[in-house]
Amino acid sequence: MGIDHTAVGRLVLSVVTVGGIAAAVLLQVVPPRQSANPSNDGSTYKDGVDTVAILFVSSRCAYSDVKPAITMVRGSLTTLRSGPRRLVHVGISLDTDVETGFEFLLQFGNFNEISVGGSVTNLAALRYIWQDSIPIASIPQLVIVERTSMSSDGKLSVITENVVGRLVGMNAIAAWYDEQARLIPREGEQ
Repeated sequence: MGIDHTAVGRLVLSVVTVGGIAAAVLLQVVPPRQSANPSNDGSTYKDGVDTVAILFVSSRCAYSDVKPAITMVRGSLTTLRSGPRRLVHVGISLDTDVETGFEFLLQFGNFNEISVGGSVTNLAALRYIWQDSIPIASIPQLVIVERTSMSSDGKLSVITENVVGRLVGMNAIAAWYDEQARLIPREGEQ
């Protein structure tokens, strides 16, 4: 019993044709993706300097689950998001169970980005905790990064990214958020 090369050729031609039609339809229906938006006002990406606050927590860590501090972080975030400074709030849960970690992160407020799972091998933990020359492996931890970026010809480039602060413990983290919120001028202040 031999292979019918003509039938195989027709099948391949049909698959290629259907695939080409589907691609053409998708290109017309799906709008182009917008750039990532670290700005607070809902607009498209803007060149400049961002303060990135990367919060590392775990539902399995009793020190991450300090309710008064969590409430303070959540309240300060509301103020920070309405201020003139661009703050990117990143939540990292080092839980092994993704659903549990995601639910735990929700109590801290809305994040611009999240990463959940992987325990101590979570990609963000590898980058911002373990790659440091003197890693501080305690959680909860807030890593503050100043990031300068610009876009040109449709490409986004990170010019500099420097860790400028590291706080360990929910009380220290909540105090940082509170202090940042206090730095925002109130209506009528200069």
